[in-house]
Amino acid sequence: MAHNGQKGMYTKQKEIIRKSWSQVGDLQDLGRQIFIRYFSEFPERSRLFRYTAGKPGAELEKENNMGVRCHGAKVLTIFDEGVKHLDDLSPMLHNLTTLGEAHVHWKTQPDYFREMRDVFVLTLRDYLNLNEEAVRAWYVFYDVLTRAIIEGILPEEDHHD
Repeated sequence: MAHNGQKGMYTKQKEIIRKSWSQVGDLQDLGRQIFIRYFSEFPERSRLFRYTAGKPGAELEKENNMGVRCHGAKVLTIFDEGVKHLDDLSPMLHNLTTLGEAHVHWKTQPDYFREMRDVFVLTLRDYLNLNEEAVRAWYVFYDVLTRAIIEGILPEEDHHD
């Protein structure tokens, strides 16, 4: 497997990401599933989002909360853009670092992205029936994108690359 030098992504992984992502239909539905799972596994995090009113994941799932759907779709739009720019993520990664800087205002912590890692990839696995190779590729892609956001959240002296 030839490495193309793009932020730790291999050509084969990019192909898997593109192919699997093309199967995603409704970003709001998938985003909703991801955040419902996140709020179910980390119920204390629902208090961080105004649209959840601190409700646990199971309650949000029953009411089909539009805030969850919209926020989930917004997050997935970042991944959609990432898939479109897999061959040159550099400009996007810069924008994600800026996005991370904006999230400091909301007191977003790097741990939130670490918590979301399994939730995101395993929900995607279930949604798209991904095999283990695809799951590994999505973990790499998730890490590439969220690392850029985390760099924006952390004070300059805390960056470790």
